[in-house]
Amino acid sequence: MFEDDPDPGKKHRLAAWESFVAPVAARSDAISPDPQVDVISEAVFNVFAARDSAQGLTRGEIWAACAGVCDEQRFDQRYETFKDLGMLIPAFDKKNEGRHLLHPNAPVGLVVFQRIASEGGIDEVLSLLDRTGAAIRRGDATSDQVASALWKARGMLGIAANYLLLLVRRRSIEVMVAERHQHRHPHLIEDVRAVTLLVNERFPHLDPMAYEVTVEAQRYLGVRTDFVERLLEEGARAEDFGLLRHEQYLTAARGSSLEALAEALSGFVFDPPHPRLNPETIVRELDSLTPAPPERAKPARPSTAVEGDDPFAAMQERERRRSELAKAQAEVLLSRQSEVDLTVLFLERGWPGAAGLLVRLLHACATDPKFEIVMRDVLRVDPAASVTYLSQVVLRLSEELDDQGEPRG
Repeated sequence: MFEDDPDPGKKHRLAAWESFVAPVAARSDAISPDPQVDVISEAVFNVFAARDSAQGLTRGEIWAACAGVCDEQRFDQRYETFKDLGMLIPAFDKKNEGRHLLHPNAPVGLVVFQRIASEGGIDEVLSLLDRTGAAIRRGDATSDQVASALWKARGMLGIAANYLLLLVRRRSIEVMVAERHQHRHPHLIEDVRAVTLLVNERFPHLDPMAYEVTVEAQRYLGVRTDFVERLLEEGARAEDFGLLRHEQYLTAARGSSLEALAEALSGFVFDPPHPRLNPETIVRELDSLTPAPPERAKPARPSTAVEGDDPFAAMQERERRRSELAKAQAEVLLSRQSEVDLTVLFLERGWPGAAGLLVRLLHACATDPKFEIVMRDVLRVDPAASVTYLSQVVLRLSEELDDQGEPRG
């Protein structure tokens, strides 16, 4: 899977999903190898969540939401799979109605899969312990339920520790870097202890099981420390500063001791400071050498300007020329016809050329009543074009006026 794909993140994400569905999978290829599989599913969820879908959505409406993330052939494959597996269900009992609703389990599954790929199994352990602690506090948890939760938590922590130890001992640094984001739970031991204290208080006979959970959590944290140390050691040897996120460098700079920060530069050689001048002298000297800013000269009066120039008259003249040009363009487009369909011309102009042409023609209609713009009910929609939707646009001579703008009859 993804043998030719250079992105290790995709391989890691699909590997995490495969191991997640393995307990209920019928075949080894249960997970789609399509790298966009979750992106398409999220686009389907977004279109149902972002609009009123109580009456269901058609295939065309769903495809329009997915067109930006996949081609139509890939969409059709996923669309049929979604229907076969009940993610898309018929909105009506009528056969061939063609409208679908999204099953509520589908977005839940999408969230779980994305969380598994980004946070890993330890996040699920914490979620299990949180639910167990909440049930104990409410008084809803039975002894068997708490025992089952403790057994699962201990097992999951132990399995995670064994897997992490395998990475430390036998896997490449690239694999470890891809896995590191799944082991970022700084409050793991505090969360485990909070639940074990509740168990000790409400179910004292389960205290040995709670203790085993704590032991496995501590073992996992010990292996995680080895994991981080190998990452840092390999990164230092390769001088790879990308192994840590920039937030970690910032936290180290703000919270570490001076001795720890100085250790990072222990291999550098510095000349001892011997300043010959104090700061006040340097500032004073710089001020004396800084040239004064030149005085800003007033701009010369234009040679064409004469006394008595009227800016309002110039503005009116520009507006008159603009109106004449707009009317001339309308005349050219009509070409002695009574009306002309400009829809194709608008599409050819694209955006923003179509908008500029429409503004000029509306200006011509506003200044000369013999011209008229009509927007018909026909609507052209093309998501791939620069003008995505456009009504039919017709320029015509007003029925009440002749070519000279005089009333007819």
